[in-house]
Amino acid sequence: MSKLDPNLKLNQIHIPGTHDSGTFAINLVAIKRFVETQNLYITEQLENGIRYLDITVSFEDIGDEIYISHNFIPCFTRKNHKLYLRYVLNDCMKFLMDHPYETIVTHISRENVDRDTITDYNFDC
Repeated sequence: MSKLDPNLKLNQIHIPGTHDSGTFAINLVAIKRFVETQNLYITEQLENGIRYLDITVSFEDIGDEIYISHNFIPCFTRKNHKLYLRYVLNDCMKFLMDHPYETIVTHISRENVDRDTITDYNFDC
């Protein structure tokens, strides 16, 4: 994205993105094919040119964590751990540090998370 005309507005740029970007690992076999919309992990999506991430989150009462979900179904990491929002944000931050002239646009929508929880959430990655 560093080669783009700096006078372009965001709505004038074609940004490659993925829908339900975090749904690359669903552990419920019976519904996996209905909710798993990606086959690459976030870092792999970024390395392959994706710059718009569509993330849906839910709130975990135990441990006060926000995790990536699809219709309230949790998404997982390669190591079979629940995919927490902080993991995704850390991956994005690392990618941007490794590629300082790139940009990532992230749309975060919430399922069972109220606005105050998202606002107060500790985004210190």
